[in-house]
Amino acid sequence: FEQLLINFANEKLQATFNQHVFAAEQELYAAEGISWRSVRWPDNSETIGLIASKERGRAPGVLHLLDETSRLPNQTDADFNKRVHDAHGAATALRRPDPRARAAKFAVRHYAGEVTYNAAGFLDRNNGTVS
Repeated sequence: FEQLLINFANEKLQATFNQHVFAAEQELYAAEGISWRSVRWPDNSETIGLIASKERGRAPGVLHLLDETSRLPNQTDADFNKRVHDAHGAATALRRPDPRARAAKFAVRHYAGEVTYNAAGFLDRNNGTVS
């Protein structure tokens, strides 16, 4: 759970860096008529949306599914994990783990690489208090 939050923060930082260093600079060069060769960089917006989307018309992100599942009675980590797979089955940022592990795990394609998360304990940690 904590690793997902850390990796999400890193995704947001990377997106901010990309926006300020690449996109904004290229827009400035174009506005000033400076000749340059366009730089392409990986877009991690799908991964950010997979984790935190709450836009109307889109599947809720993993964190919102976790909050939603936490509020329902008698839910388990397996229920949460199933909701993740059901909501984002077509997303390229959500990788399919080995079928034998699918009931307990989900994998996310992060900017820095793929990470497999074990959903065990996610509900408890989400409901836990900060000490």
